[in-house]
Amino acid sequence: MREAKEKKDLHEQVMAMFERRKEVESKIYIEGNHLVINVSYEYDIYLSDCDTHEKILRWCLHLKDKNWVDWDVLNVFIARACEHNGLKVPDTL
Repeated sequence: MREAKEKKDLHEQVMAMFERRKEVESKIYIEGNHLVINVSYEYDIYLSDCDTHEKILRWCLHLKDKNWVDWDVLNVFIARACEHNGLKVPDTL
């Protein structure tokens, strides 16, 4: 009985992680010449400011200190910036 409850709890946690990721993906998008992160409020980044892996890393180091940024936000930001600029998306995302 306990094992079944643990499996159910694990399933619920995994599903919550997927839902969170889907929610974040809907809030990070390209609009005009900006990459918009709209998690807590609208935060615009010029696409030209994240057109290399180095610039994306610099933005990640800046964004990580924001209280509304978590790993999901950083992962989606990296993926969107890389995809838009034709850069290789890291395999770990």
